[in-house]
Amino acid sequence: MRRLAVAILLLLISCPAAGQNRVKRRAEVQLNFGPLLHAPLGRTTADESLAELTTDTWRPGITIGMHVSSLLFVGTSYYPSTSLTRTGTSEFADGTTGTIELEYVTGSMPNVFFRLTPFRLGFYVSAGYVFTSQAGYLMRAEPADSTYRIGATEYSIPIGLYWNSQKSNGLGAGAGYNMVLKNGLSFHVGFFTPIAKRSDAVTNLNVGVDKKVFKPSDVPGLRVVAANATFHTPIVYYLNVGYNFRI
Repeated sequence: MRRLAVAILLLLISCPAAGQNRVKRRAEVQLNFGPLLHAPLGRTTADESLAELTTDTWRPGITIGMHVSSLLFVGTSYYPSTSLTRTGTSEFADGTTGTIELEYVTGSMPNVFFRLTPFRLGFYVSAGYVFTSQAGYLMRAEPADSTYRIGATEYSIPIGLYWNSQKSNGLGAGAGYNMVLKNGLSFHVGFFTPIAKRSDAVTNLNVGVDKKVFKPSDVPGLRVVAANATFHTPIVYYLNVGYNFRI
């Protein structure tokens, strides 16, 4: 994956301005391999610092649009959900900690946008609207020492939690580089991100332990644990390869 990214970047840098054919080949269809970047870039672009983040499953997205002129591009992008895993520690209550493994399903991020390309070389800025579906979280936690405290109770058993974060729709902005060659091949690297911060509100919380063991009065404490473990990587990454058609 790194080799692919380096190859595309070198190609973008080395091709001359004469390679831009946005007006001659207006219709653009590209596959987006950007979900591969979620884990390596997510550790720094997430809304909190992450020590460990790996990609479990991913699918390529697709971008379709039209170069209205050499300056303006209007399009839409479907960015599929990606499954990531975070491992590390989490603080519970009264300073007690536990080791966690958190499976994070990002939720899909379809969007509509326009890009302005005031430079011959293809650098652009963009604005639009992004629709972010529910994210899903599955956490397995174990006490780091002998017990950890949740609510008013100390537990020594592993606890499994599943929850969702809320949908989030809103304005987005981005930047990047798009190039169209004379033969119709096109390449695109960039990003697009919601302007507003996504809510950490916990919904659909489920506890994966025996109800006889876990006290219902500690459920508010579990919500605090889930909210503290919640993180987002709300950026659409573009690592696109495609073809532009004459129309």
